[in-house]
Amino acid sequence: MLLAFLSAAFAAVGALFLLSSEDNLIKWACFSVCIIFLALAIWLAFSSKKARDAEAEAVWFDSIDQIGVQSDEEKFNQMELMDDAQFVVYCASLYGHNGATVRQPTQFGGPDLIVTRDDETLAVFCKKSQKLISANVIAEVCSQNVVGAKSVVVSNGYFSEDARKLAKQSGVTLRDGADVVSGKL
Repeated sequence: MLLAFLSAAFAAVGALFLLSSEDNLIKWACFSVCIIFLALAIWLAFSSKKARDAEAEAVWFDSIDQIGVQSDEEKFNQMELMDDAQFVVYCASLYGHNGATVRQPTQFGGPDLIVTRDDETLAVFCKKSQKLISANVIAEVCSQNVVGAKSVVVSNGYFSEDARKLAKQSGVTLRDGADVVSGKL
């Protein structure tokens, strides 16, 4: 990330020389340097994010091997340490460990995972929270209906009574922290 910042800084310095110079050759050279450093900055920022995501995924996919070994308390503690993206990867690991085919959807703002098992397709919304999951979250999930898929909300915590009622009325399956810890997704 530091290299990306330095590359962007060099591009900015090159732009200043570009604006201050009256010689056309120097302007074109500065312009070329600016473009090269900007491209380098973008590439470095993208590749470092991709590396961090891959590292996080590897850590949490490796943790699936410990599911049967850890106590329930250790599993809850592990989930507490996860960020939202790691929790999604952890849930994907659990579904995969149970024999399902798991993929991440390409669109933004929909389900976190598309899971296929036993000729059933699930649109899985992973909600990591320190509080009870409210009915508002369930309503949001209902508004993002995926055609041909059953909606499932997976949380590290628990659901409010209103959330449970709305889910039941809407046909949304709820999986709370106890389900995640037991691996029964």
